Amino acid sequence: MCDYINTQLNRFKESEEIRIEEHRNFFKISIPAAKNKNMDKSKTAFYSINANPLIDLYKYNGIKTVKKCKICQREFVVHGNQKTCSDQCSKRLNLINKNGQII
Repeated sequence: MCDYINTQLNRFKESEEIRIEEHRNFFKISIPAAKNKNMDKSKTAFYSINANPLIDLYKYNGIKTVKKCKICQREFVVHGNQKTCSDQCSKRLNLINKNGQII
């Protein structure tokens, strides 16, 4: 992680606004709910198990469209009329369309 991001995360960690747990292959970042005496702290507002938590967030709140890639079947956030998640998948889709193959 770059130094700037690391220092910002440490600042949040010190103020107890964020909790970071380091696991073998990933980091688990928890953001506690708003401090309200009436709020049940056992309820989680949002939970992500995806490598890209924004995909789960957008599926949860519906702000942006999330689709599955036509080639690799990975989920991605759609920009415009995208059908694939990456340039590599886009090139493969173009080759398939040129050769007249059915996906």
